[in-house]
Amino acid sequence: MKKYIDLNIEILYTDNYILIWIANYMNKQLLNGIDHVYLAPKKDEAFSLYELFVKTFKLPVAWKFRDYKKFGSGAAYFGNLSIEVLKLESDFGDYSKTANFGIAFEPSCKTDLLITELEERGINYRKPELFKIGFWKIAKKMWTTTMLSDLLSSQHDQVFFCEYHGIDIQKYQSKFRKKLIEDSGGSLGIIKVSHVFVTLKDYEQKIKLWNQTLSPFELSGTKSYTFYNGPKLTVQQGENDQLKAIAIKVVSKKYSEEFLRKSEIKYEIKNNAIYIDKTITGNVRFILY
Repeated sequence: MKKYIDLNIEILYTDNYILIWIANYMNKQLLNGIDHVYLAPKKDEAFSLYELFVKTFKLPVAWKFRDYKKFGSGAAYFGNLSIEVLKLESDFGDYSKTANFGIAFEPSCKTDLLITELEERGINYRKPELFKIGFWKIAKKMWTTTMLSDLLSSQHDQVFFCEYHGIDIQKYQSKFRKKLIEDSGGSLGIIKVSHVFVTLKDYEQKIKLWNQTLSPFELSGTKSYTFYNGPKLTVQQGENDQLKAIAIKVVSKKYSEEFLRKSEIKYEIKNNAIYIDKTITGNVRFILY
């Protein structure tokens, strides 16, 4: 995929379609969609969850799991979304109820313009953090994260923007997508993620900030945001701030169920969909339909 940029106009040329979105900054659009989500299970369960995705489910590796000084990270590609497994230094919260999570948005502008617009909208954020690999002058810039302070009540969960440096994300995603198609969607026959479901404890208060941040994308009657790229984001009232579920479209539910049964992975059938036992998937419900 080649990316051409002309002033504020971005055009993505692909084999199958042309996506055009105009004047991101002029239209006050801060994002194109969800770049990835992360799950942070108990630290001694993180690598096993990563291996479930890439070895058992046979999904493309978005990035290999490796340990850094303060955390470990690896991700699998689910057709239109990377799901990262994050290993934290310490365990937080009650993992029997919910998992620590994060939602990373793909910014439609550079970080300096992003924070200018966040300030105009009255959205609190933490100082952007640049992540590098290497040492001193040979250190390579990898990505910059800008955390949004007030969208969630929990201090252990994160909503943030992630700007990559010197990485053609569209090229990598095209490569992962091709690999997934060649592998027939992996063991489960996955096509793509259709919805990411989030619940908010303080919904009435927080949803205003979500709307301010995600505008001009609007919350629909089904309480979902539909972006240019990736899955829809559904935000609802709940007992906790929680990444509640991830809905995944598959080629054949029969095929998926047969694999789960043969692999002795617990699941149940509800509402004409397959619900994988959430204790297996980091306390987040994976719904196959």
